Amino acid sequence: MNLNCKKQSKNHLFVIKWHMVLFLEGVDNMTNKNNEMKRQPVKINLVTEITGEQEEKVAQFFEGSVYEDGATLYLRYNEYMDGNEVRTTIKLMADRALIIRRGAINMNLPLVPETTSVGTYETSQGKMRLATKRTMIHRKQVTDRIYQIELHYDLHSEDGQHSMGTFQMRFRIEEEITNEY
Repeated sequence: MNLNCKKQSKNHLFVIKWHMVLFLEGVDNMTNKNNEMKRQPVKINLVTEITGEQEEKVAQFFEGSVYEDGATLYLRYNEYMDGNEVRTTIKLMADRALIIRRGAINMNLPLVPETTSVGTYETSQGKMRLATKRTMIHRKQVTDRIYQIELHYDLHSEDGQHSMGTFQMRFRIEEEITNEY
């Protein structure tokens, strides 16, 4: 790696090298021998309640994976909508979350408490921008193998004129026991 440090003091070069060492050590801690993130297989129970013009409560079960990168938790699983696969990632940070879907639908939906956040939702019929409001994010570790995550938000058209309802997503995530020898 070439840092192109021209006329830098020895102290400045030391700081750059020190940051590179910390960065590389952090990368090493997050990866295994194949340079892949260390993912823990999990079983996921997701209950989604939608209130508004149409009320709906759906319980779903998935197998997926979870991993942490610093203070950020990533939950990944595959859903099937009308026979089409949708890969879902929940990126849960200390002060915000992001729901990412790829496949039959593509969605980026940021959830930030106390803020109106704008995301996108795209299907084969087209793309629209959505806004989330009144967001609540809660993460709890019940045992050393069981987590609970709750995401609550109001979903609207970007201009705020059309409400799609209030969404409450409750995840119960249980790490599977793996035999590593």
